[in-house]
Amino acid sequence: MKKYDAQNERIKRRYFTFLKEARRFSESSLDGVAEAIHRFESYTRFRDFRRFHIQLATLVVSNEPRGEKIGKLVQMQPDFNNRGAIRSIFDGRYRFSRYFSPIQFNHPTTYEALVANNDLEVYDLQEDPEETRNLAQDGTAKGELITALNEKLNARIEEEVGVDDGRFLPLIHGYWYPARA
Repeated sequence: MKKYDAQNERIKRRYFTFLKEARRFSESSLDGVAEAIHRFESYTRFRDFRRFHIQLATLVVSNEPRGEKIGKLVQMQPDFNNRGAIRSIFDGRYRFSRYFSPIQFNHPTTYEALVANNDLEVYDLQEDPEETRNLAQDGTAKGELITALNEKLNARIEEEVGVDDGRFLPLIHGYWYPARA
């Protein structure tokens, strides 16, 4: 069984330094934090920290009975009505992305359908390589540009994915449905 993750150790070292120097934690407080993190790592079999949600981490290291933890995990279902799915393309100058709900997949072919069902991002990487100015939100990107980028994206999806309707997601009626092995 894995008992060590090098990336986690680097993260922990930086975190302990922060707690000691910036937050002025005492040695006994740091020991308590280290113990809680070790319980978390043991429970997760020392998987990479960056793959976990903070609420899950808090729940895992709590001393609650396992049945209560499972009940809380079920309640932590994400809201799939939020626009968390993304389709994106880079054409050599512009990066275009559309965000949509994973239970409302769409294949917009008109500007109206595009803005009705998606949150949009358009960045001109020649003029703004840091992607600090979303042209779709500030009104700079014209409907023609956005429509053209969307057509390129739709063509790429059809070419590489085929039918893009979310069937690959483990969702039933908007809720996670655990895959069975």
